[in-house]
Amino acid sequence: METEDTIRDPFLTFPANNGGLVLARRSELTGGRPNEAGCILYLRSGPSLYVAATIAQVGRALGAEAAELRRE
Repeated sequence: METEDTIRDPFLTFPANNGGLVLARRSELTGGRPNEAGCILYLRSGPSLYVAATIAQVGRALGAEAAELRRE
């Protein structure tokens, strides 16, 4: 059954490493890290998604802004 929260929680698509697309619900994404072919996205429900997008591309899809780091 869809609730108001699931209706507002859009799905995102990313290019898959093996071709095609990967579909993920925005609220399921809990983290990610780069790998040599793009990045690995971690989902709250357990599985990992291997995508051809970079971490920066995933961040833009999520509407995230880059943090500016200072080294002193």
